[in-house]
Amino acid sequence: MNSYNSAVLQVRKDAQKPRRPRLSGRAETLRTEFSNFDRVTAEAVVLGASFVLAFLLRYGGHLTLVSERQLLILGLPFVAGRLVMEMLFGVQKIAWRYISMGDTFRLSVAHAAFTAFAIVLSLSVPASWPLLKLPLSLLVIELFLSIQSAIALRIARRYVYERRRNGSFVSIEQKPRRLLLIGAGTLGSTVAKEMGSRSGIELV
Repeated sequence: MNSYNSAVLQVRKDAQKPRRPRLSGRAETLRTEFSNFDRVTAEAVVLGASFVLAFLLRYGGHLTLVSERQLLILGLPFVAGRLVMEMLFGVQKIAWRYISMGDTFRLSVAHAAFTAFAIVLSLSVPASWPLLKLPLSLLVIELFLSIQSAIALRIARRYVYERRRNGSFVSIEQKPRRLLLIGAGTLGSTVAKEMGSRSGIELV
């Protein structure tokens, strides 16, 4: 009986061993972890898009001469400022694939801190510097869009990671592993049901 139990346990261990699947070209690309440069570049793009969209929403698509200059000149400083603020708050150290509710709160605080700085600066500069005097409504819209886009980017990364980890990107060309289970009894029946419910395993 002991030898039978040992055999069943060994079969279960063999079935649970990770098997490196053959991946499609797209999945093979997704296997590579994002580098810091990739993450900063991707976030800079979405933050820049959020800045442009905020101007379009605030002015209804009809930008004035001053707002056009603000959009062209202040876009890069705003993106860089938000990225620097994320670094100061430790947001950049958080792995995107492990993003949690607490991490999104910290990210929101970092972006809100930068917006607070922008509001103070906009109210402090004299009227002779119209380039730095941004409407409060514009800053609020830009804050909301920046937070949402940054969070969405991280959630998308986690979604890809979760699907890849669960084998959702395995090529359909991969054949299921055939498993021959020899034995009877309650324990053997239980193992057979458990193995049969696993994807990639075909009981013989």
